Amino acid sequence: MPMPMRFTLRSVRLNTGGYTFGRYGRYFGNGAPLYQYDADDGSTGGYLRAYCRADARAIVADRNPGATFYR
Repeated sequence: MPMPMRFTLRSVRLNTGGYTFGRYGRYFGNGAPLYQYDADDGSTGGYLRAYCRADARAIVADRNPGATFYR
């Protein structure tokens, strides 16, 4: 049985050029909205594109069985 992990999932704002905001913006390009996810224990995390938060949650849960989320 997989260990339950708790994730933080947040949307990442991009400017019109596809870069994150800040002094050293990271390039992601344009397309579907971008989400960042991180496990509380630091064991996994990353970025993904999904059309809504519910889709992003489903993708993370598919990749990490037993995942739960804040909010």
